[in-house]
Amino acid sequence: MAEFDTVKTYRFIEELGSGAFGQVFRVEDLRDNKICALKVVEEVKDGIEDVSGKQEVRFLKALKGVAGIPDLLDSFSMEKKLCIITPLLLSDLGHFLRHNPNHRFTPRTVARIGNDLITILKSNARLFLSDFGMAFRYSTAGGVKIRAPRLSYSFEQPVHTTPVMMVENKATPLDDLVMSLYTLVFISGLFPFNEPTWTGRYFQKSDFMDSPDTILVGENAWLIPFAERVCGYEKEEIVDYEELCVLLTNSFDAPIDTNSPYELTPLNGRFVLY
Repeated sequence: MAEFDTVKTYRFIEELGSGAFGQVFRVEDLRDNKICALKVVEEVKDGIEDVSGKQEVRFLKALKGVAGIPDLLDSFSMEKKLCIITPLLLSDLGHFLRHNPNHRFTPRTVARIGNDLITILKSNARLFLSDFGMAFRYSTAGGVKIRAPRLSYSFEQPVHTTPVMMVENKATPLDDLVMSLYTLVFISGLFPFNEPTWTGRYFQKSDFMDSPDTILVGENAWLIPFAERVCGYEKEEIVDYEELCVLLTNSFDAPIDTNSPYELTPLNGRFVLY
């Protein structure tokens, strides 16, 4: 990690992972000893300037203070790499899903997560194209992931991509709603878009958009009113986010308290979210 020696403000600890848009490291801010996340993005790819990192910095600055958006702590260029510093988030839904013995969340937890997602989207109408792990596509109900080859990666590949985006049409805030719906379907333990080809997944998604009740059956049927409303917005312009939150939180005998913390249960030396 010699390339980080010139960064005197941060101490490199370990690499956390990498994705389509760069590498992420755990670092210590030597000014206050806080642990942060450092994302490294190439500023030049194949001899061509890549502005995606600079765009991310602008977006983070513009969305400062918006719920669900990490704060931008620092950014700087070094050796044709853009470094972006944000708070380090210790856990994510993927972490809790992997350690859940059922490999899915309960309907009430799914509804609470959905309410939080919609609330974030409602809080800032400028925000669209949320990234819910689109670089992965699921292949099995056991949660095994297959990463699309980076060289051939495009928006038609990932399972979270909406039908609109799969045919390379411009994304809109409606695509965020659809991807939020897909996320709720997946964390409910359903993997309906499992065709091996992107065209097969496109038709699976289109069929789901037309008739979500064919997938949302049994204990997942509570999600049908929300799914039908989201799919209905494809033909409308104005989104009623409050209505969507009500459809999620009032789907049970006892309304969900959206202000209380999530309940974590100790299990085998770790905390589990059911």
